[in-house]
Amino acid sequence: MPIAFNPFNPLSWFAAMSPTTTPTTTAPTSTASTAPSDRVTQAGLFNTDGLIKDGPLSQLRKAAPPTSVAELSTVDPRDHGVVYKQVSGRGVRLNHGSVVEGSVDFGGLQPNYVIDLKHPRLQKLLAEARALDAPGTSLRAKVNGVVALVQRTLTEGAYDAPAYLKLLADNRHQRTNITLGDYLAHGAGVCRENALLTHLSLLEAGCTSEYLYCNANQGAHSEDHAVALVTDDSGRQIVVDSYNRNFHGFFLDDLRRPGGSAASDKRLPGDAVPSTYGCTLKIVDHPVYWVPVRALLAPLPPMPPIDSLTNFRVVRPGPRS
Repeated sequence: MPIAFNPFNPLSWFAAMSPTTTPTTTAPTSTASTAPSDRVTQAGLFNTDGLIKDGPLSQLRKAAPPTSVAELSTVDPRDHGVVYKQVSGRGVRLNHGSVVEGSVDFGGLQPNYVIDLKHPRLQKLLAEARALDAPGTSLRAKVNGVVALVQRTLTEGAYDAPAYLKLLADNRHQRTNITLGDYLAHGAGVCRENALLTHLSLLEAGCTSEYLYCNANQGAHSEDHAVALVTDDSGRQIVVDSYNRNFHGFFLDDLRRPGGSAASDKRLPGDAVPSTYGCTLKIVDHPVYWVPVRALLAPLPPMPPIDSLTNFRVVRPGPRS
């Protein structure tokens, strides 16, 4: 995680420093099958082309909310639109077609993300992550395997890396959103891309995981930072950070307490050793996530708790698959 970086502050993009270490190894050729599992079959539900081309997210932001719960209960989104729920300020599980708000609408460089599980490069990564879900494999082994996989995939980890800046600039120029798989194709990504890939890979490895956006503090430095979370057998959430070792492996509760991390904290063992302690995470109310909540064969319950119908939209992201 670079110093003094805030994606919603456009001036800080170019002042950001590179991560502490940049992986240089080459990803091995995967021998895992790319056949869809029950965790990715929802990729066949709908085409995300409309979401990618719709840079301002007009389909989501301007769609009228449903007038009754009955409108949310149709079982086939290919015929009846896809129900999205607007979420912010908490950890979130991202499905195919999810959209993560970028900073472009706030004067920043980051286009909106579209999670497209059909992207060939992303499918390859997720196939490698699924290979970690073998009988008897411990949570520690799965987490360490996922972190290693993401680190050797995103080898361009600096905020001022030419490949990273060009990818952002091209999509801003075309006024389009950007798929997570495009970062993989360029091997470029910073904390957000690392956390998104880690989150999705943990799901494929058979773990319970969420993506979380926070304000992070390391000593006198404060910035926005994204992490993945994994839930252990006792129900506690552990931070999985393939980008910054100072947060990786700690229980989220310990990083949220006053004073933050300590050398005496119990951590998920791994190769990464923190370079400093006293680091904290504070959950923030941005960005906004648009998450499909009704999807054929989706790995989640068909409907989350309904707190307010105004948070839901029924849209057609693209032509029928």
